[in-house]
Amino acid sequence: EKFYSVGIMEKYFVHHPKKIKERKYDILYTTGISDTEKLDRSRWILKLCSLSDKYQVNIDEHSPNFDGYIDLLRDSKLVLSHHRYGSMSGRILDAGAQGTVTLETGTEIEKHFVPNKEYIPVHEDTLFEQIDKYLGNHELLQDMSDRVYSKVLKEYEAKKRFVWFLEFVEKLLKSKKSLKKRNALSE
Repeated sequence: EKFYSVGIMEKYFVHHPKKIKERKYDILYTTGISDTEKLDRSRWILKLCSLSDKYQVNIDEHSPNFDGYIDLLRDSKLVLSHHRYGSMSGRILDAGAQGTVTLETGTEIEKHFVPNKEYIPVHEDTLFEQIDKYLGNHELLQDMSDRVYSKVLKEYEAKKRFVWFLEFVEKLLKSKKSLKKRNALSE
């Protein structure tokens, strides 16, 4: 059995996310740039740059300053999340806690979030179509923003997630007869 244990700390949740139409950036992408190690990221950057005549695109180096990153998310409608291996990034939690909708290239996310309701699935060949569809309909995008914010707030706050993880492990331990001796262990 699998449990997604990652969460976002309560202090990083915005209490009243900006409305989508009030945000400064249409699309945000923060990443490390290295054509020797991560060539695939440069392709995504080029694609997003090609949209800069039509949309407000902010491409920034992924900074160790998490608060600055959170501020960028709070002022962005969409954020691109790309992982070469299809794994689910914690970026959807960072973004969702700000009411920002994620453009996601991975597949693991669909185990936890609903495509086209709580995030936008994209591939290299669907990126432009999806961006036009959602940025062209602020009501639809606002609905997604509200949904993902609500879900992340209810289910992915870090302390709640950790407690649920402990309960998950406890439940698994109780179902294993060979592990009954664990009760003799100190806390």
